[in-house]
Amino acid sequence: MDDGTSGVGPDRGGLVFHALASRPRRDILRLLVEGTNASSCCGVHDACSCDFAEKLGLSPATVSHHMKVLAESGMVSSVKRGL
Repeated sequence: MDDGTSGVGPDRGGLVFHALASRPRRDILRLLVEGTNASSCCGVHDACSCDFAEKLGLSPATVSHHMKVLAESGMVSSVKRGL
């Protein structure tokens, strides 16, 4: 039972565990914490999905899917730019 003091309700907790169950999503989080160290097309303080795709050997569509799951869990926020 959620008494409202934890900040993580039962639904969000399940989303967080679901997000962390995937190795690529954990790798994306690790890269975010470490910094991508890439010449990002998005700017100095932003991370770009193309950086994750390149570093992790994933397609841009796969990175987009993983970012959506991470955003739904509340672990990251994202802004879509470009095409």
